[in-house]
Amino acid sequence: MFLVGCQSNPNGQPSKFEAEPEKIEGRLSITGVRTNLSFSLQRLTPDLQTLRVFGSMGLGEVSVVYVNGEPSEGRFEGKLLSAEQMQETLRSKTGLMVPLAVLPAWIEGRADGRWPSLAFEDGFEQLGWQIRRVLQTQTGMPRRTELTNGELKIIIGVQRWQ
Repeated sequence: MFLVGCQSNPNGQPSKFEAEPEKIEGRLSITGVRTNLSFSLQRLTPDLQTLRVFGSMGLGEVSVVYVNGEPSEGRFEGKLLSAEQMQETLRSKTGLMVPLAVLPAWIEGRADGRWPSLAFEDGFEQLGWQIRRVLQTQTGMPRRTELTNGELKIIIGVQRWQ
């Protein structure tokens, strides 16, 4: 999923030289949301990932389980929900229209290969969103990525790649 060389692949096509991180941790800044949010994206097996987003001291946690790259279920305020229910609950409770299916790829700074994308110099456009890799590590993994859709901007600050 990641190019361990100079830059990540904006079109999401894996290279044989790419390594998949076991865990990515960082912070989120969302337009209009004053809460300091943290996140972790963890690969449990080659086919199973979990995404957790939580407020200070673990309060207000939202989690999504991904099987083979697809969201399968999640938890919102402790309640178990299907992927469709998670997407709708996220929209109705927060007003955010963020496509859950592509979040792991976007957090990794790459386009999800299941949907068309248009690459540009420092990022790509996909599903009506512009994704810009603003800062990268020396290995090319994004340190800061900005997701923009109209007035909504989500800044992903990666603190740790493992």
